[in-house]
Amino acid sequence: MVQEKIYDLIISDLHLGLSVCRTDDALGVLERYDFERLLILGDLFDGSHALISPSHLAVLDRIRVCSRGDGCDVVWVPGNHDFARYLCLADAFGARVQEGPFFWERDSSRLVAYHGHEFDHVLSSSLIPGFFASHGYPLLQWLDMRLFHFFVGNRHAQPLSSFAKFLADKVLRLSEQVAQRAVCAARQHDCTHVLCGHTHIPMDKQFGLVRYINTGGFCEAEVTYATVSNVGVQLHSI
Repeated sequence: MVQEKIYDLIISDLHLGLSVCRTDDALGVLERYDFERLLILGDLFDGSHALISPSHLAVLDRIRVCSRGDGCDVVWVPGNHDFARYLCLADAFGARVQEGPFFWERDSSRLVAYHGHEFDHVLSSSLIPGFFASHGYPLLQWLDMRLFHFFVGNRHAQPLSSFAKFLADKVLRLSEQVAQRAVCAARQHDCTHVLCGHTHIPMDKQFGLVRYINTGGFCEAEVTYATVSNVGVQLHSI
């Protein structure tokens, strides 16, 4: 397979350790491109839920090959689910941990990347929504996978968790709030682009002179990620 040449591959929210992680799609994306930098925008692991399976280890091994075999720069911006015991594993698969925002430049663009939980007013100000996001939502995803894989034969269908995410986002305006706060932070650093994960809701929106991109993730019905190439910054979906 001829790989597509790009500058940066940007992924987030794999949540390795959860059974809903789309490992096949993650491997496919990693193998599709020839990139100079792999930027992982947090929640590579899933904190206390993590039970790493062989397919999840295969993703980490592919990242290791990218770093040590292909010589690509692997940068891991930790998320709120990336507990300290996982960060110490970074060297094993060739990643360097970047605490806080990661800045870089491509052509005439100045970019900054965060995980996004820094801008989550719900997670930081309320225990009940935060508890649901950490425990209730993964339970709905587990039910989706078990029920709809058994009855419908589609293991990627997630009607229960998708509806809960849609309802919560409309009521709490989480993705819009994260976007606006991230854009404000980007403006303070004179950046043209800001990229985040965390919400699992892909977004590509222009806020004045700053373009906001949320990379979505790899544990929802729709898999999304971003690339930076000679045609600019693009959001992709599977």
